[in-house]
Amino acid sequence: MTETKNFSSLADAAQKVADDMAAALKAAIEARGQASCVVTGGRSPKAVFPLLAKADLDWSKVTITLSDERWVETIHHDSNEKLVRDYLLTDKAADATFVGLKTAETNAPAAQKAVHERIKALSRPFDAVFLGMGEDGHIASLFPKNPCLKAGGLAVASQASHHPHWRMSLTGLALLDSRRIFLLISGETKRAVLRNAGLSRDIAELPVRMILQQDRVPVTVYISD
Repeated sequence: MTETKNFSSLADAAQKVADDMAAALKAAIEARGQASCVVTGGRSPKAVFPLLAKADLDWSKVTITLSDERWVETIHHDSNEKLVRDYLLTDKAADATFVGLKTAETNAPAAQKAVHERIKALSRPFDAVFLGMGEDGHIASLFPKNPCLKAGGLAVASQASHHPHWRMSLTGLALLDSRRIFLLISGETKRAVLRNAGLSRDIAELPVRMILQQDRVPVTVYISD
């Protein structure tokens, strides 16, 4: 259920991701009167979001949430919510409804139940889930060999030693409760990780395997040089 598309540039890959996601959201609105979308943070989405924001669809019927969030204020430069507000909730997409993961709790573990309830209240399966992948194979904030990989429910607090902030992440269960997954990666290092992902089924080693080695949800991988 995994399709791979290769591109010579990030710009070309980003345009195709935006086009395919817009088509999925439009189809959901036509079929069910509404659409739900999960998006990631990071560098690559900055290329996708402005393109997606221009898509010609009824954004007032789209609800957007995050795959994960750093536990910082939403005006902090590391906040994924800030990234989404600056790059996606603009142009035509300004009419979309946004549901963030950051709550008033002072730490992520204390907020886990509240965020679970936020995600539970959204329309699922999600119509489109847009993810990136780290060079260690993590998706959302589900890091290798981390207890968060075994979490039940829809949201889990996580922390990795090489990252300064606690995170809140959708669980694998939540990410896979979707109709389509779009994964964008760029560069040779991540290409090598992707190739390695096919050599074993050990999700603890490479969490990206949880979406690549399943047959419930169609996954499209967009690879740019």
